[in-house]
Amino acid sequence: MRITERWEDGTLRERWDDSTRTYTAWDSAGTQTEQRPYNADENAHADVAATAAEHGANKSSLETNLEADLATTTRHKR
Repeated sequence: MRITERWEDGTLRERWDDSTRTYTAWDSAGTQTEQRPYNADENAHADVAATAAEHGANKSSLETNLEADLATTTRHKR
């Protein structure tokens, strides 16, 4: 799953963790100031990213299987 971070002047300021669906914020001193579950917009964004990742994995798997099938078919036709 995806983690998105925002850094400012070398200090982690915000993190969105799609695997736990949590948002965390820190102040300029690096002290955690907030942690909460994703809101509706953040959940929707995480859902879109997860779907895209799943489609990418499925496409890659299909391409690998197709290449193997083509290689087998080509070998048998010789």
